[in-house]
Parts: sequence; C-alpha cells; structure tokens
Amino acid sequence: MTVAPADKTSLLGLSRDALKQELARIDIPSKQLNMRTGQIWSWLYAHGVDSFDAMTTLSKDLRETLAAHFSLARPETSQRQVSEDGTRKYLFRLADGHEIETVYIPEMDRG
Repeated sequence: MTVAPADKTSLLGLSRDALKQELARIDIPSKQLNMRTGQIWSWLYAHGVDSFDAMTTLSKDLRETLAAHFSLARPETSQRQVSEDGTRKYLFRLADGHEIETVYIPEMDRG
C-alpha cells in the first residue's frame, strides 16, 4: 500500500463535503460539483478503484487533472493479527505518520 505524497491530498477518507470542497479548489465548475462529487464517490466506495484512469465515466482531461492534484493512496498496513476465532486486528499508518488501530469481529449476521 502506498502513502500519499506530501504535496497531494488523498481523496480516500474525505467526507462528501470535503471531497466537494477539494473539487471546487481545483476549479471544477460549480454547476458540476454535485455530479462530479457523486461520480468520484461512487468510483472510490462502490467500485473501489485505485487509479484515476479507472474512472471511465470521467473525461480523460478531468482524470488527468485529478491525478495532477490528488492521490488515491490508502493508509499503509503496518501490522495485521488474526485470532483463532477469526477476529482481525489491523494497525494502519497514516500519511502524517500517526497510527490507528481497527478491529474486525466476524459475527453470524454481520461483521
């Protein structure tokens, strides 16, 4: 996994409002902001893409603009533990060097 370069904000993890603000910052026309935010959100969280080139409903020019200003870097997994009952614990390193821990607990009707 890659960590976002210091000069590029990763779009992953932003709220919809923050994503919209970032798009406005790079001069996406205000009439297109809601549509573009929805498209990018869908590519990130419904399709799980890891490159701007995979966002085929966006024009090539827009994909190039996004790649020039942003990254799609995910936090680095610095540690992973799996217990006998299937519980998984992850330690993620963020771009700023801080680490966060998350736990996945499998249950019959949900995780």
